[in-house]
Amino acid sequence: MNHSLTLAQAIEGFLLSKNAEGKSHHTIRNYTLDLNRLAGFVDADTPFEQIGTDDLRRFLNYLQDEFVPDPQKPDRRLSSKTVRNTYITLSSLWTWAEAELETRHALRPIAIPEAAEKVVDPFTQEQVQALLDACKFTQAWQDKPGTRNQRPTELRDKATILFLLDTGIRASEK
Repeated sequence: MNHSLTLAQAIEGFLLSKNAEGKSHHTIRNYTLDLNRLAGFVDADTPFEQIGTDDLRRFLNYLQDEFVPDPQKPDRRLSSKTVRNTYITLSSLWTWAEAELETRHALRPIAIPEAAEKVVDPFTQEQVQALLDACKFTQAWQDKPGTRNQRPTELRDKATILFLLDTGIRASEK
């Protein structure tokens, strides 16, 4: 193992590896965000092998208790689901490092954080009908009544909305 490898270098190698594996743009973006937070917390120039379980516990506690993602909104904290996702990113990094760098898995002794299950209320019939009705006409031009036009994509848009509602798939999924 290269004992002089920094956290920043390990992160770069990990992201290159995940990109080469064909991970989605969204996954790479989320990995980058999570790992940049870690690099800011422990210092990106820290030798990777010196980051221990206690450092990672402190980081996860920091995310749960102190980290404010937007200084303009000091009351906003990360959700338990986001902290859990960050743990999963860290686990992926250390699993990669265990195989590629022959280092220990510093996160393994830490239990995965609990995440509150988010209940999603389904659309009401009225809301579904409003979505479908919105497909029929364009918005009035500069809020002048009578300037709405029928949309040529009405049937396609209705089919898309019904597909999304019936399957539960998200628009960003392929």
